Order: sequence, then C-alpha cells, then structure tokens
Amino acid sequence: MPEGRFVEVNPSTVEAGFIVGLRASCTAADDDPPQDTEPAIVESTAFGEITVKPQFGYLTGAVTVPADTKARSYRVVLDCPGLFSGTASTTLNVVTGNRPSRGPATGFGSTAGDDNSSLVLGGGMLTLAAGLVLAVLTVRRRRTA
Repeated sequence: MPEGRFVEVNPSTVEAGFIVGLRASCTAADDDPPQDTEPAIVESTAFGEITVKPQFGYLTGAVTVPADTKARSYRVVLDCPGLFSGTASTTLNVVTGNRPSRGPATGFGSTAGDDNSSLVLGGGMLTLAAGLVLAVLTVRRRRTA
C-alpha cells in the first residue's frame, strides 16, 4: 500500500520561545483528503513529545519551542499507530532572537536633533513679512516715477 503519512510544521523556521503548528496524517496515500480518526505522537528534541489529534480529517496540534532551545535544525518525527503504523519526518529550523534595538541613524530620525519647529515657523513668517515690505516698496516706487 502506498504511504500517505506526512508531518508538517508551520512555520518551518521559528524563533525559540514561539509556537509552531503541526499538521499530519497517518492515512493511505489514496485518501484525498485524509480522514484521520486516531491521535498520533509527534516528537522532536526541539520541543519534546506532543499528541496530535484529529481535526477536519487531519491530525493537528500546536507546541511552543522552549525559549532556551539552541538555534539549529531539528528533526520532527510522526509516529503513526494502528492500521497505518509507521513514521514520517520533517525538519524544524530554530533561529536566535537577536534583533537590533533600533534602526540605524541615517537622517531625519533621531539624528535631526532637537525639535526646531518654532524656529522654522518664525523664520518663515519673517521671510514672508520681508517679502511683503519689498513688494509694497516696489509698487510705491513705480507710482512716483
């Protein structure tokens, strides 16, 4: 009989301390979609052992990868009981959670310094007033000439 056993982890790459979803099947390959009715065991050194249970024809479960799990690839193995006994496996990649505390200082963000908006507004008003005075003087000069 062709094999229909499989196990999937979602996401397949996860940061230690986060949850992964498990979806598996222990049915025959010609069962499309699978109709799993019996629980099975999924185990990995990344998270230990978990029982996946039937839901919507598949075996499903979720598990948290412990925060102290080392960053590397881990084998995840499904152990099927009963009529379709056997195993299936996949890989789970655990990564570190190192992230920069803030982005690089590249411009108008934190490198712009203090808030000078009142200075900019005052300078703009002064420039506008000077322009109006020059416009009035220019118009008066043309009338007198």
